[in-house]
Amino acid sequence: MNLASSYGYMGQYQKSEEVLKKILNMTTPPQLHMVHSNLAYIYIKKGEYNKAVEEATTAIKINPGYVNGYMNLGLALIYQGQHYKAERALRHGLMLAPRDSRLLMLQAEAFEKQKKYQEVITTLNQARSLLTPVDPNWSRINSKIAEMKDKVSDNRSR
Repeated sequence: MNLASSYGYMGQYQKSEEVLKKILNMTTPPQLHMVHSNLAYIYIKKGEYNKAVEEATTAIKINPGYVNGYMNLGLALIYQGQHYKAERALRHGLMLAPRDSRLLMLQAEAFEKQKKYQEVITTLNQARSLLTPVDPNWSRINSKIAEMKDKVSDNRSR
């Protein structure tokens, strides 16, 4: 699986997909849910969101406690424009890992797509509390919070 991850990091998604499919065709690996979740991520990178949803869902069925399955499902659903379903998938992941800033940031994105700006602010504040100011996402979160506060005040003044 390391080889597949290496290909993925290099942007060689087709090769990564081929390696992961070979692993699936071998005897059932002990981390079968991880293979399906990794395939979901590769399909997201390739823009094949239906396949990504399918693979992430399979990962979750095999191991309902695997947080990355929910993360990949949520991300694929966001790209499909299914923001409410993405929010639900990410909420399940957050029940397993309430302090996962990646899940929180994706959930904030799903909220924003639904124009739930106050929820975006709350969620991003949670994510920011888990990071340090040197984290690359720190300033991005701060900018997004300021943007959402402007949207909330614009909506109130109308």
